[in-house]
Amino acid sequence: MPIEPEAGVLEVVVPDGLGPNDEFTVSTPNGELFSVTVPDGVHGGATIVVETPWAGDFAHEAARDSTGSEPAPDSTGAETELFEVTVPEGVYAGDVLAITAAWGGVFEVVVPDGFIPGMSMQVELPREPAECTVHPVVTSEESPGPRRQLVVQEHLHPIHQAPSQLRYGGVVCMTPPVSRIAHEIAASTFEAIDESRSAAPSPIRAGRGGAVTPSRSRFGTDQMGMQQQYFYAANNGVHAGRSMRQNSLRTCRAHELRFPEPEQGFAFYVGQKVQIHRTAGVWSGATVLEALDGFNNYYKCRLGEGSLEKNVEEDFVREPIPDEGFSFYVGQPVEIRLAKGDVWEPATVSSTFRGMRSDSEAMYKCALLRKENVIETAPQDRLRVPRPQPGCDFYPNQLVQMLQPGGTWALARIIDVTVGSVPIYECKLVIP
Repeated sequence: MPIEPEAGVLEVVVPDGLGPNDEFTVSTPNGELFSVTVPDGVHGGATIVVETPWAGDFAHEAARDSTGSEPAPDSTGAETELFEVTVPEGVYAGDVLAITAAWGGVFEVVVPDGFIPGMSMQVELPREPAECTVHPVVTSEESPGPRRQLVVQEHLHPIHQAPSQLRYGGVVCMTPPVSRIAHEIAASTFEAIDESRSAAPSPIRAGRGGAVTPSRSRFGTDQMGMQQQYFYAANNGVHAGRSMRQNSLRTCRAHELRFPEPEQGFAFYVGQKVQIHRTAGVWSGATVLEALDGFNNYYKCRLGEGSLEKNVEEDFVREPIPDEGFSFYVGQPVEIRLAKGDVWEPATVSSTFRGMRSDSEAMYKCALLRKENVIETAPQDRLRVPRPQPGCDFYPNQLVQMLQPGGTWALARIIDVTVGSVPIYECKLVIP
């Protein structure tokens, strides 16, 4: 935590799950502990600047070196460089962007007021520091790996103490620990999904990705099935997602499937398509990645099909609603009648648009389920809400939860249905 000697100021990250008026403990460079109350409008994951109770006392002492003399001027300087950044689609004023400097450092930048998607803005970032201090944070299995900002998880409560010689504006690089469970789960993943081993890269090794912490609410159970194990691996350095999904097909009967259910106490389930309220006053499509326990229910959501993620309070999450003048929303499973013939194919709405005129017909671009990378454009009258075939409980392209061997339920999508005396459903695991 950088400290300003004259002011006794610390930059701290609010632990996940906390909100306005909640308290948490912070350690100063001198080892002093004090409580911080989360300000109004601030939630877990945000960085705030706080003044210590001993602003005029210990802060000046903390800036002295071990000999008791005043520290020498910072030889590294405060050189910066300007970057031009284009605001991505779906990002608005008040949202946070992660920007990588030329030397590899990653910084969080808040989009200023007045900026909208597509606009360019200049960002001033520090140049590569001449020296970088590595300070261990939580004792575990330490290993070399990428250095990233540490966000303290509420249920861990580690206290990060900045080195006493650190001056305001200095840089601290921290290697996040990799726990044993990360390696065990990674190994289990490749055993459980044996068919994908030829297409997948090597299992996770020490230092690949950040620390992994099991979360009951994230996966819906304390016993993790195949999907949950894969979810762990996919977020910790394994990028064989497409090939693994293609090889994770399974046939099921109706009693092995159910309509998706959220974890007890939550309104939305992991993998669900939702809409979240943005600071600009608009609702944007998103996918629930994780359900977070806390004083209030929070959800980690990915905006659209991009990489931007946000933690959102449950009150600001809703079931998707089509835009005005449209009957279907982006991300909705539909059936589309192809331009050639009278065949209805399962598909998912990928975007909506109108022509230049205000009275132009509503149009939809739809991704076909059974034809990868094929987009069909159609007017509204060529789309319909899917329905199960006679004698069936589910329809192709429907999201369900599939029973796993250990008794757990994993999110899956129905790819095809074979109608007979007993319907057979071909399903594929879905990784949010």
